Amino acid sequence: MRRQQKGAWSKRIHLVVHEKRHSRESLRSRKIWSRRSSISPEFVDCSVLIYNGKTPVRCKITKGKVGHKFGEFAFTRRRRPYRTNGGRGKK
Repeated sequence: MRRQQKGAWSKRIHLVVHEKRHSRESLRSRKIWSRRSSISPEFVDCSVLIYNGKTPVRCKITKGKVGHKFGEFAFTRRRRPYRTNGGRGKK
């Protein structure tokens, strides 16, 4: 039995995007389910929909985002404003 390489399961970009690398129009408004995939330079100036576990979040890809993961730009938790403990005093 052959041993798998350490990074064999992790892919640099989503497989669907890799297959359609040459078609620039196919990258526009592409839905991404793989949050762990890295953003490649092919995505610059494209708008993608990144799935956050509930709904897709629209994200515009710029040069500064290349090399980061898609999941860094689609938050999975809600933002709550700062709130105190409801007026109760300290114990």
